[in-house]
Amino acid sequence: MIETDGGVHKTTVRDFPRLLAVARTAVSGESRSAPSAECPAPQNSEAAAVFRRRSGAVFLDLLVLSECLEGARDCSAGDGHPLASRGLACVVALEIQEPRRAPEDRHRIVRDLIRQMCRDNPLWGAPRIHGELLKLGYDIAQSTVSKYCVRRRGPPSQGWKTFLQNHADGIASIDLFVVPSIIFECLYVFVVLGHRRRQIVWFAVTRHPTAEWLSRQITEAFPWDAAPAILVRDNDKAFGTVFRRRVVAMGIRDHPVTPRSPWQNGYVERLIGSVRRECLDHMIIFGETHLRRAMAAYADYYNSACTHLSYLLTPNF
Repeated sequence: MIETDGGVHKTTVRDFPRLLAVARTAVSGESRSAPSAECPAPQNSEAAAVFRRRSGAVFLDLLVLSECLEGARDCSAGDGHPLASRGLACVVALEIQEPRRAPEDRHRIVRDLIRQMCRDNPLWGAPRIHGELLKLGYDIAQSTVSKYCVRRRGPPSQGWKTFLQNHADGIASIDLFVVPSIIFECLYVFVVLGHRRRQIVWFAVTRHPTAEWLSRQITEAFPWDAAPAILVRDNDKAFGTVFRRRVVAMGIRDHPVTPRSPWQNGYVERLIGSVRRECLDHMIIFGETHLRRAMAAYADYYNSACTHLSYLLTPNF
């Protein structure tokens, strides 16, 4: 019988000399080698799997009589094996211990964990990481944590891109652009873009954009419970005193860009370019109603199927 951590497996007395040779090799610490002709590998797959495990220490307790050892040396014995003829029981007890981590492996795990915490949390210092490691059960000194912390190349604070992404929910931008009609009449389109998902929140068409008309449009675009924190716009004269007072009354911070700096309001400027390239440049506008209908169709496309919103789309299988 062979006892392993998977159970008890049967073997014959004929297999004992081969098991004994493999056991001696495992105990002596020799490296794996191909089985020789004199002592081939055991035919029992469970026994061979046990002896091939070199991750832990193998303890063998061979309770064999002295006269049996002399007969066990002949690996090519048949049914008339001395062990079988004398009716002696051979017991091979195998105990496989789980592999223990070397000190170098534990140190490497702690170093990798410290570096991962530094990369994932750039605002954390050595005291904070040391406290988190103590919560996880790693009893190390704070000086050790400081030694293996990743050194930052740039400033510890976040960049402008991360700052704008964190505040995108509360930012909206507005702008006006001109569309000529078939009779060369200038029509003005007022667009409001939300930065959270870059969606068209509101649009309107008029022939005469005044401050009063723009103030009404901003009220329609943002109800009192959905007003953004910051409103980005250019320095157009149409955004007069009445418009600015309405924005302040709604609790919105008015943030005009620097004169002649359209790149500071890049999201809405890109939206206007997309409207012209993908829609208005391919048709002739007959009037205000026609332009409003075309803008409504494009706004529906832009908010539902545009490529910058592709990760919201679900495939139709």
